[in-house]
Amino acid sequence: MIYRYFQHTIKKGNIKNRLLLLPLILAVLFLGMRSSVGVSTPNIGFYTFSQNELNNEIANNSLFSVLYSLYMMENEKFYNYGNISYKDAINNVKKMNHIQNNSQTLTRYQHSLFSKQKNIILVILESFGHESIGYLGGTPTTPNLDKLIHNALYFTNLYAVGYRTSWGISSVVSSLYPIPSCEYIKASKSQNNFYTIAKTLDKKGYDTTFLYGGDVDFDNMRGFLSNNGFKNVYGEEVFHHTKTKYTWGYCDEDLYEKAFEIIQSKKNKPYFLTLMTLSSHEPFDYPKNKTPIYPKAPAKSFANSVKYADYAIGKFMQKLKKHHMLQNTVVAFVADHCSKVRGKMGVPVDKYKIAAMIVSDDFKGGKKYDKIASQIDIAPTLLDVAGISATIPTMGSSVLQNQRDSALLIAKKKNFAYLKEKKYVIFEPNQNYQTYNYQNQKIAQDKTMIQEGLSYIYASHYLYKNRLYH
Repeated sequence: MIYRYFQHTIKKGNIKNRLLLLPLILAVLFLGMRSSVGVSTPNIGFYTFSQNELNNEIANNSLFSVLYSLYMMENEKFYNYGNISYKDAINNVKKMNHIQNNSQTLTRYQHSLFSKQKNIILVILESFGHESIGYLGGTPTTPNLDKLIHNALYFTNLYAVGYRTSWGISSVVSSLYPIPSCEYIKASKSQNNFYTIAKTLDKKGYDTTFLYGGDVDFDNMRGFLSNNGFKNVYGEEVFHHTKTKYTWGYCDEDLYEKAFEIIQSKKNKPYFLTLMTLSSHEPFDYPKNKTPIYPKAPAKSFANSVKYADYAIGKFMQKLKKHHMLQNTVVAFVADHCSKVRGKMGVPVDKYKIAAMIVSDDFKGGKKYDKIASQIDIAPTLLDVAGISATIPTMGSSVLQNQRDSALLIAKKKNFAYLKEKKYVIFEPNQNYQTYNYQNQKIAQDKTMIQEGLSYIYASHYLYKNRLYH
């Protein structure tokens, strides 16, 4: 088509005219392959507009689809971490989690300890690592979040599974340890028929909604969530365009304002609303003069973006309280990851501790949970606190029911760390195991810990690879 339109010019013109047309032709071809002029490049979620998978495939860009498939084939490689069979891995994980069933899955019935069924608001906080949280001994930039612990089940030793938002979202809503290098939110075999807490709540009659103030197609959020239980997935397109749009999208105050609108529209139906914040993301672009700045850092800094994000949390919670919504609603806050995950270790374990709490009237005076816990424990614990008894396939469990030994797995690219009893083992592909204490000093190998860590790594991959996690 491009050639036919310009063929007269190309044939009649000189070489200079032809060269002048070349950038235009290349630009059009590039846009055709890229399929987007937005900040983020397309992904499979970019073409997701329906819960019917066939409709989404028809809308897909064929060239992009082929290239993306080749990329995912390379990215979803599973590596050799040690000698254990998938069968033994699953059986070991079932034993460690006290799961009894007759299948090669983790499916079991979780009975809630609470009698009253409640609405659920789940807020995933951008980069709220322990170093910036007052109640965890970090910088004093979260006074509003700190106050909430007096009416919450709050965690002092909870770790992120990974180091990116896409790992955080999928770990929190799906409650499964990761596979190497590739997040479930983008992996090929988890794009449908894959468990999320929204699936359980949808079956219980809840309205299930995800809201983000930015591009919800980024990192395939829309594709993964809409095909796995979330009936409504909203991004920046639902925000009033009279409001200021920042680098990544609309600020946290606007997010909570839109969330409140959604809540008010659900008066006749229980709801599960998940929010993803963005104001504390680099380049720390947020509304100024809302709250006094933290004087030990520049106004445009991570510390002060967290202070603003905390201000927005306080404003939202006050609004819920004013409208008497907290009496029948559980509100959970959990970070997606820490602000920076750097270090010489294969997995810098000390960089993974994050903020997490579940606010509920059932925790008057506050209830501290100081054993080590993981993002994958959030969904089962939320179901428990919200009074939902259900059959679930999760690797995580409710921390209130003590169904698992105090241990967890975290990942960085191809590497894993298994934490237990104030020490951890690093697993790297085709490498010898290294065991450390929490002071990052090498200590003697613990063969039991090695087998437990391998079991979680291989069991997660087995459930994903065989599409058994649903």
